[in-house]
Amino acid sequence: MRSFRNVRERIIAAYEGDQWGGDGGSKATFKVIANTMLQLADVYVHLLASTRPRINIKTKHPELRPFALKYTQATNILLEEIHFEETLKDVVLEAFFGMGVVKICMGDSGSGFMQDDVWYDPGRPYCESIGLDDFIYDTQASNWNKMLFAADRYRTCREYLEMDDRVDKKVLEDIPVDGGRGRHSGDESHDNYVSGHTDDDHLQSNEAADMIELIDVWLPTEGKIVTWPLRGNDLRKTGYGKPLMVMDWDGPEEGPYERLTFHDVPDNIMPVPPSWTIEHLNKTTNLLLKKVINQGQREKINTFFNTSAGDVAKTLKEAKDGEFLKLNGDRDINQVIQQLTTGGASPNGQALYLNLKGIMDAAAGNLSAMAGLGPQADTATQDSLIHASVSKREANLQKTTTRFVEKVTKRLASFMWSDAINAYPAYDSYPELGLDFDQSLQPGQREGSFFDYNFEVEPYSMVYESPSQRAQKTLGLIQQVFIPILPLVQQQGGSIDFQRLVEMLARDLNEDDLRDIIVFDGGQDSPEDMIGADDKRGGTKPAGDKTYNHVNSTRPRSQESQDRDMIQSLLKSGGGEQMPIG
Repeated sequence: MRSFRNVRERIIAAYEGDQWGGDGGSKATFKVIANTMLQLADVYVHLLASTRPRINIKTKHPELRPFALKYTQATNILLEEIHFEETLKDVVLEAFFGMGVVKICMGDSGSGFMQDDVWYDPGRPYCESIGLDDFIYDTQASNWNKMLFAADRYRTCREYLEMDDRVDKKVLEDIPVDGGRGRHSGDESHDNYVSGHTDDDHLQSNEAADMIELIDVWLPTEGKIVTWPLRGNDLRKTGYGKPLMVMDWDGPEEGPYERLTFHDVPDNIMPVPPSWTIEHLNKTTNLLLKKVINQGQREKINTFFNTSAGDVAKTLKEAKDGEFLKLNGDRDINQVIQQLTTGGASPNGQALYLNLKGIMDAAAGNLSAMAGLGPQADTATQDSLIHASVSKREANLQKTTTRFVEKVTKRLASFMWSDAINAYPAYDSYPELGLDFDQSLQPGQREGSFFDYNFEVEPYSMVYESPSQRAQKTLGLIQQVFIPILPLVQQQGGSIDFQRLVEMLARDLNEDDLRDIIVFDGGQDSPEDMIGADDKRGGTKPAGDKTYNHVNSTRPRSQESQDRDMIQSLLKSGGGEQMPIG
C-alpha cells in the first residue's frame, strides 16, 4: 500500500497548496496558482455531506410500526450526538483522495474502546473516519468481503490502559515511556518543522501525556479483535511478542469497518479516487500558468531616441499621462523616437493553458457546472442539457454515498438494539401545546427481531438547501398542490394556516417585516371566499387556464465559448496555427 499512500500524499500536497504550513512546511512539488484540486474537493463535500442524514426505519409488520417510529427517532438523535455529519465529511474527503473508511464500534466491544475523542462516549455506539495512512487490510483479497484481516492505528493514554482489566499488564510494562510518539515518528521533515516552530522541549515532543500507539486487528474468520502495541511507524511491525488484548467481536458480522469508494477497480479493493484523474492536468496547467505569468513579468517597454532628439526625449520623459506636447520644427517623431517591447506572455502559451483548463474541467466531470460557476452554454436549452447530464453524475455519487450511510447507520442501530444497559432518547412532540413526552428506547424494550426492520436514508437530507430554497419549495407546493385542492381539503375539515406560513417565510427569507406587513385579526376567510376574491380581482386564473410568455433577454455567454474565442484570437495574434478546442 506504500505506493498508494505516496500518490495520496502527493495529491494532498497539491490540494494544500505551496503556502500551507508556512516556509518549509509545504510538500507541494510545484507552485499552486489555480487550485482546482481544492475546488473539486469542496464540490464533492458540499454535494455529498452538507448536512446530517436522516434515517427512516421501516417494517412490513403493521404491529411493529409504532416501535419503528421510536427506533427511527432514537437512531437520528444518536447521529446528532456523535456528530455523524462531521464524520461523513471526513470520509467523503478521504474517498476523494483515496479510500474512505469508517470504524463502527461500541464502547465496551474491545474496538476503539480507549479513543481520545470529545464526541466519544464509552459504552455507547460510535463511528469515526480512518485515514488511509492509519489503515491496512488484506491486499491479496480481490473483494472487501473476502479479506482475512483489516486493522487501524490509533493513540491512547497509558493511564487508560493501566485502569482497564482486559489489558495484559505484563505487555504494558514492557512498552517504554515514549512508546507512542505519534504517526510522524521518524519523519525528519516533520521533526524539523516542529522544532523550527516551537521553543519548548515539551511541546516539541508533540505529546501532552504519556501516549501509546496501538493497532486493532480484526480477524473475521476467528471473530476476534486483537490489539497490539506498535513500535515505530511501520504498521506491519508491532515489535512485541504478545498482544495487549484479545477480545471476541460481538458486533455485526460485517465487522467494524466499512468503506466508501466512487470508482471501483475489478478484482481490487483499492479504487481509483476522483482526485487521481486530474492530478497530472492540475500540475501541468499550474506549471504552464506560472510560465505565462513569468513571461508577462519579464515584459519590458523601452524608448529609443536619436541623439539629435534629446530635448524631445526629455520632454516625453517628464510629461504626464495624456498631456499634449508641442513638437518644434518639422521633424517626424517616429524617426527620432521609437518604443520597443520585449518579452511578454506568449499567445500560444496562453491559448494552450486555456485549452488544458477546459480539458481538466471535462475530466473532473464538468466542474464548472457542478460548482455552479455560471452558464455552460450559449443557449438555455443547451445549458439545461448539460446540467441534466451533470445531475446524472451527481445522482450516481449521491446514490453511492447513501448506500454507504445506510450500511453504517444499520450497524450503529444494531449496537443500540443489543445494548442492555443504556437508554436512548426519543420524544413525542406536540409543538402546538409546547409539550414533549419522553419515549426513550429503554434497555430490554425491543419488539420483534432486528431483521424485521429495514433502514433507509432520506436521500435529500444530505443535500444542502438554503433557507430561500426552502421558502421557494414551500410556496411552490402551496401554489401547485394545495391551492388547487383547497375545496376538497375544506370538505374534510382542513385549511391552510396562513399565519404559520407567514412565520415560516419571515424566518427562511430573513424578512422580519413580513410579520408587520401581513396582520391577522383572528378571522379567517374560507377557501371559497379567498378564491372568489382572487377571481374578482383577476389575480388568480382558473386552474385550466395557462399563460405562456416568451421573454427575450440578454444571456451571458458561457465560459467555454469565451475561452474558445480567446484561444483563436491569441493564436492569430501569435502567428500560430489553430488547434482543436478540447
